[in-house]
Amino acid sequence: MQPVFDQQCLFIHRLKQRSAPNYKVKLAELSSDASNPHIFQLAKELSDASDNYNNQYFSQNAKDLDKVDLKELVDATNNYLSLLGGFVGNTLLENNNNKSSDDNNDKDDSDSDSDSESVGKTNSINEIDDDIEVESSSSEQKEKEKDSKKEKKQKKVESSKSSKEKSLRYNLYYQWSTIAGSERVVDSNDALLEIGNVIFNQSVWYMGYSQFLVGKNAQDDGLNDEVRNVVYDCLLRAAGGFEYIRTKLSPLMDEDVRATDLSDSFLRVLYLQAVGQAQELTIGRACKKNTSTNLICKIAVDTANIYQEAQTLLTNLGSLFELRLEKLSVFLNYKHSLYQSLSYYLNAFTQNATHKYGDAIVSGQQALFNLKNAKALLKACVSNTITLDAVKKPTNYLYNILDTEIPRFERENKVIGYQTVPEEVSALPDANRLAKPRDFVMPATNALWDDKINASFNYNKKLSMADISPLAIQNTPKLESANDKDAKEDNTKDDDEKPSSSSSSSNTTTTTPKQQPKKTNSSGGCTIN
Repeated sequence: MQPVFDQQCLFIHRLKQRSAPNYKVKLAELSSDASNPHIFQLAKELSDASDNYNNQYFSQNAKDLDKVDLKELVDATNNYLSLLGGFVGNTLLENNNNKSSDDNNDKDDSDSDSDSESVGKTNSINEIDDDIEVESSSSEQKEKEKDSKKEKKQKKVESSKSSKEKSLRYNLYYQWSTIAGSERVVDSNDALLEIGNVIFNQSVWYMGYSQFLVGKNAQDDGLNDEVRNVVYDCLLRAAGGFEYIRTKLSPLMDEDVRATDLSDSFLRVLYLQAVGQAQELTIGRACKKNTSTNLICKIAVDTANIYQEAQTLLTNLGSLFELRLEKLSVFLNYKHSLYQSLSYYLNAFTQNATHKYGDAIVSGQQALFNLKNAKALLKACVSNTITLDAVKKPTNYLYNILDTEIPRFERENKVIGYQTVPEEVSALPDANRLAKPRDFVMPATNALWDDKINASFNYNKKLSMADISPLAIQNTPKLESANDKDAKEDNTKDDDEKPSSSSSSSNTTTTTPKQQPKKTNSSGGCTIN
């Protein structure tokens, strides 16, 4: 097989915009002594770190991803996070102290939600072997782990509430735009909103940068190992960031502050999307290295399961149109159908090679059925970051294979096998997951936050919404849902000339089916679908 599965486009989300307080002015207002030089130094460091963060993500220079310095961006993010850590006191410190004991349990819970998933031992894309040890745990053990996790979350919430009296967590005000949900802007006096969205944006940026590298370096023989490893690492770091917010930060925040973006289900969807896209790179490399068909099949099964779980979680969030998630839903559906088709084809190939000719025919037919479902979603996947040619490439390649292989299966059964073709398709093999998230580690609180600084603030004084400049959200035309568009197409003679809008996008750009959507850059090079 050709390595076309590591050249696919990735779904990119828009970076969230922010409105931060003027630290130089506002920290002085919270201070018991505005002339305190320690307060002035802290305020200056915070202001500079906040400005540097904006420069790394939102400036014109940030849009030129060819010149991006990944280390510089990560350092700027970590520096700002380390300064923000002082606002929340012991809230995150206590969580990080428990990190080594909880992380394995949290990860096991999240990775074993689906009974059909099995998590492999391999953590590197360059460690693909035919023999993979699979972890398993009894249902009784899983229940105990879930109960233990609930108790730990309850302790975290209680610790978070007690931290109100000994930190500046609720004394400033923050505002962020959203990428999903009916709310266009979320504002709060909870510093965890700022911390959570800074990490969220970094994870979204990793995903956007991954797509940039894939689009720039795709070749006929797949991505070279150096580029693939960078993309793989970025995707798994993105997954680790989303998982950290979901397990460590969101449980400590009020529901209205989390909104849709930082909700448990949506963060899980983003985590699964990042891991799923990393798995695609693994499949591409496995094809390039002529890895055994059986192993590639197991990875493909897991990848299909990942996208199916993400799609189910997304659907359960509510109205996809109102939540601006229709396009993401279509994309996840497409990916699930594509990798389900690949799984059945690879299983059919193995069955035919082991003289199970009848089973191979049915599995091949099921692969074709799933592929047709994927092809039916191609046009709906197109957006300003995903072209029709990009989504067509893997489906056309797989269709050509099935067009040749299914007749071969039937011919060999007639000549050699003489087997009855069963009515039901055989079950797919157990899934193996090779991609694991890179754990996000919250930077240690900056040394400027010492006892003298903490004693210099008036914790009873709190700022309000009026103390920040509100985000200016551009009004957009009313978006059309998929049903609305279908109804209009039925009443229009010239459908191809009708512009269609991306219902999950918050920008105003529209494209016509005859026009090639242009790749555009927004917010540090990461654009929205």
